[in-house]
Amino acid sequence: MNIWETTPLERQNLRVSLEGLLQNLGAKAVAASELAGKLERLHLECHRHYHTLGHLRDMFLALEIDMAQAQNPAALRLAVWFHDSIYNPFYSDNEARSAEFSRLELGKLALEPALIATVSDLVLTTQSHIANSPDAQLLLDADLGVLAAPLEVYRAYSEAIRQEYHKVPLPLYRSERAKILKKFLERPQIYQRKTWLEGRARENLTWEIGALL
Repeated sequence: MNIWETTPLERQNLRVSLEGLLQNLGAKAVAASELAGKLERLHLECHRHYHTLGHLRDMFLALEIDMAQAQNPAALRLAVWFHDSIYNPFYSDNEARSAEFSRLELGKLALEPALIATVSDLVLTTQSHIANSPDAQLLLDADLGVLAAPLEVYRAYSEAIRQEYHKVPLPLYRSERAKILKKFLERPQIYQRKTWLEGRARENLTWEIGALL
């Protein structure tokens, strides 16, 4: 099984958690259930091999301790759900589309406009991976956590990304993927807060670039 697939129990737990969050924010139970179902179906799309519910599961696990430091925990949790809600490997604006989707769907629930704007802004930071707030730092570190995973997990991640781009000819994929990874290595730091992950992440990125080229 792809390690970013989820079990029925994991999917149920994620969905129940989201429905509860939305209802606590003022959404009607039926509307909360409908949105949770929509987000679940999006993350189960057949072209996803890494950008799945398993990725969200891992992000929530990474944020479990850090959530106490969040300025707006509800917005941060919703941003995790929405940040890859629109994902097509051949779109160049998945993040912008996801941010717009969050505004549309949360607007239907008549949630607080300030909350909706915060969620949308957090989602947009996953495009540049440049944080503009403490909560964005938490979100981006969780999103990039896989870069510092043990090598066998990182290897599975790199294979899952290749599966998502399987229609791209291998030579082109290798060169373009290497360019993206090199940009991360060129950053003064990859992680906003979890700086202790830097070494492992850079080792993994260097390994994959070598494997690609």
